[in-house]
Amino acid sequence: FSLGGTYGGHIMSRLISRLQKRVIVLAGLACFIGEITLAMGSNLGMMFLGSLVYGLGFGMMMPSIALFSGFAVRPEQRAFALSVNAIGNGVGTFLSAYIFAAIAGLFGVAWDRFSILLSALGALSIAATFSISEWIKTARAAKRDPA
Repeated sequence: FSLGGTYGGHIMSRLISRLQKRVIVLAGLACFIGEITLAMGSNLGMMFLGSLVYGLGFGMMMPSIALFSGFAVRPEQRAFALSVNAIGNGVGTFLSAYIFAAIAGLFGVAWDRFSILLSALGALSIAATFSISEWIKTARAAKRDPA
C-alpha cells in the first residue's frame, strides 16, 4: 500500500497537468480495482497486488481532492479548506469501521472482507460521480461555445 501510494503521489502532478480533475476518476478506478483484488484474492500475491494498486489510487486521490478543494475557494480560505479535508478524512476513518459493521449486521453478512467490498463500491461511486460531473461540464462548455 505504501509503495503504491508513494508512486501514485509521484505521478499525480504529471497526471493532473494532463487530466485535470479527471485524475480523480482514474484514482477512483485504481482504488476500486485494488480493493476488488483484495476482497477476492486468495493468496499472498493477490493481496500484494491489490494493496499496490489500491495504494496507487489512494496516493493520487487524496492529494488531488485536497488540491482541487483548495482551488475551489479564495486563496485566503485555502487553509480552512485543507482543514475541512483533514477533519473529514479523520472522522471518516474513525467512523468507517462502525458504519461497515452496522451495514454488515443489517444484512447479516459475516464475511470478513465485506468492508473492503463496500469500500470498493465507494471508490467506484467516486469515479462515476466525477466522471459524470466532468461530462456535464464539457457538455455545457460545448453548448456555450459551439465553434
